Amino acid sequence: MNIGGNNQKLRSDLRQEAMTPNERFAKAAGIHVSFKEIFGHICNDLPDFTDAIEVLEVMREREDWQDFAMSLQVKARTNCPINITVADVLTSWLDNYILDRTGKLRDAAIEWMEGRK
Repeated sequence: MNIGGNNQKLRSDLRQEAMTPNERFAKAAGIHVSFKEIFGHICNDLPDFTDAIEVLEVMREREDWQDFAMSLQVKARTNCPINITVADVLTSWLDNYILDRTGKLRDAAIEWMEGRK
């Protein structure tokens, strides 16, 4: 039984949960985050990664960019009926990730990057 390892994983999971999704994305992508105190509040200089363009700019710089893009294609296909066309996949990909402003692409990128560790 590995109790020490389980405690370490629990502490790591709790730290992950304490981070905002933008901070988790930055950490997973290897972006340095600087924090500053403004009027007693801790702030960081991260862009808003709910915008898909911000996420794409970061992910496009990675060596494994194509693997990430392919993972999105697979997810897009699972959202389409069995007799899918290229247009169906493209529409699903655009609607679910690229045109979304709620952070779906950021969240997919976090899941993908953390799953690769």
